[in-house]
Amino acid sequence: MFKRFLKPVTALLAAALILAGSAGIFAASAYTDVAAGAWYENAVEYVSARKLMSGVTPTGFAPKTELSRAMTVLILAKEARADLSAYADAAPAFPDVEAGRWYTAAVAWATGCGVAAGTGGGFAPGRSVTRQELVLMMYRAARIFGFADAPATGPDTLDGFRDGDAVASWALEAVKWAVSRGYISGDTNSRLNPRGVATRAEAAQIFYRFDRAATVYAGGDSGVVRDGTPKKYFTICFDDGITQDEKIIEIFKKYNFTACTFYINTGLCGVSWPGVGLQYNRPDVTHVRFTMDRLEGGVYDGYDVEVHTLEHLSLKNYDNDIPALREQIDGDAVNIYNITGRFPVGMAWPGGPTEYTDTTVKLAAGNTCVNYARGIDSNGSFALPEEFMYWQPTCSITDPNVMFYLQKFVTETYDHDVLFFVWGHGYELDVHDKYGLLDELIRGVTEAAEDDASIALVTNAQFYQLFKDEIPSLK
Repeated sequence: MFKRFLKPVTALLAAALILAGSAGIFAASAYTDVAAGAWYENAVEYVSARKLMSGVTPTGFAPKTELSRAMTVLILAKEARADLSAYADAAPAFPDVEAGRWYTAAVAWATGCGVAAGTGGGFAPGRSVTRQELVLMMYRAARIFGFADAPATGPDTLDGFRDGDAVASWALEAVKWAVSRGYISGDTNSRLNPRGVATRAEAAQIFYRFDRAATVYAGGDSGVVRDGTPKKYFTICFDDGITQDEKIIEIFKKYNFTACTFYINTGLCGVSWPGVGLQYNRPDVTHVRFTMDRLEGGVYDGYDVEVHTLEHLSLKNYDNDIPALREQIDGDAVNIYNITGRFPVGMAWPGGPTEYTDTTVKLAAGNTCVNYARGIDSNGSFALPEEFMYWQPTCSITDPNVMFYLQKFVTETYDHDVLFFVWGHGYELDVHDKYGLLDELIRGVTEAAEDDASIALVTNAQFYQLFKDEIPSLK
């Protein structure tokens, strides 16, 4: 499981932009020793936000400091998402590894699983690691754990480097592997410098490339092929990440239904909003968000999880504050990525249409990681969205016409693609006693999909991925 992120520092959220390929403006570095425009700036921000590397002080990254063997195995443990608590009480296997140090558990993990080995009579935790040693450990980790190993994009040869023959025989296979995948490259003189020590800046750049190779974006796994044949797409979503979602998921599991997106606020984990029930004069209806432990425990495993912002605030308040807007949107996205292992591609606007403006939409589209944004203005139709940042649903789960829409959706034939999109909140099912209706809806659409090959059940993110080249985020 991924470890939790606390509420992110705004300056570190640029990593989310890099991940999602947004056209946003890069945020200033949080580190005073990382100059704007430095070749390693983006990489430092990325590995910091991903918690793969941290500063040596709150404001200092020490980019020119040499990377030690201890630092290397700790980074690799984080990359592998190893549970180092299992090694916390392990007796040091080397005389130069002291118990209770910041690297002790990482050394035990790395040497225990074969990612690293000792050096003669010890581990030499403080010794600087060479570039080829670093690559060898990465190679072993990728082979053992099967992560961050992108397909080769270049030749498996070092002929293009002036010092390719300087690579030690024991590191040759690993260096060829790293070069062929673009994890490492030569300097301006076409030199790999395999025996030279790696600096923290170089390590940040290497792990930036290494980790991005493993990034999985939400929605790319629908299995639907758009072959020109008209399809009827169905998708549903629920907002806020509240405990009623467990009962919703129980219904989904009855019918092996996974075409649901949950929009959550990771800055409000465990928070209760009793006023939600009180507004319906139903103090018995709760609005309690899942704790981070429950999110990390896999409550949404198998379902799409997307951004609802950190704290469900009115985003129009940030029309003149891009860093704060990024913190709310990208901060939530980074947290979700670290919980689920899939980077979000979209969001649901917190609040109704009064809580964002056209300016908000444009700023979110141009400066954050999201590529679509769902509103709450039901359109009562099966029309595809014209712009993904203004995506509106067909109806809510409490709409009295929802089953009428289902009947129309499954029985009529169309000569073009259509979309039946239902949205809601779990607490509304309590307030209006609609769990039975949800069960009927999901049973009906899944049974129809079994009999009708033109019906495609997709998550919100999957629909976006299928149509992103046809429907713009913004016109």
